[in-house]
Amino acid sequence: MADHVAFVNGNSDCDLVSRYYSDSTFVRVPLEKAEKLIPQLPEGMRIWVDAGVDGFHRPYTDSPNQGWKAHVKQFPAYSRIGSATFHAKPDSGEVNEFVFAVLDKIDACSL
Repeated sequence: MADHVAFVNGNSDCDLVSRYYSDSTFVRVPLEKAEKLIPQLPEGMRIWVDAGVDGFHRPYTDSPNQGWKAHVKQFPAYSRIGSATFHAKPDSGEVNEFVFAVLDKIDACSL
C-alpha cells in the first residue's frame, strides 16, 4: 500500500484513483458528495468520509460555498454551531444532536 491519501472531490477524481492511485492507503471523500462518489471507487478501497463541518470557523451565512451550505443545512442546529455567541455559551444538547446527526450520516455511507 502506498504511503499517501488520495482526495476525491468529483467524478474525474474517481477515475484517476482507479487508474493511478488504487494503492492509496485511504481515499478521502467529502460527506456532502459521498453517496455519489463512493460507488464509483474501486471495490475494497479504504475510505475516509470527511464530515466537512470544519467550515464553521466562520458563520454559516458568510460561506460563499452553496454546496456546503446545502450539506450542513440538513443537520440540526447548523445555523447556531458557527455562531460566536453560541461558542461563548454552547448548549451541549444541541452540540450532541448536531454531532450525532453528522456521525449517523457518515455511518450510513459505510454500509
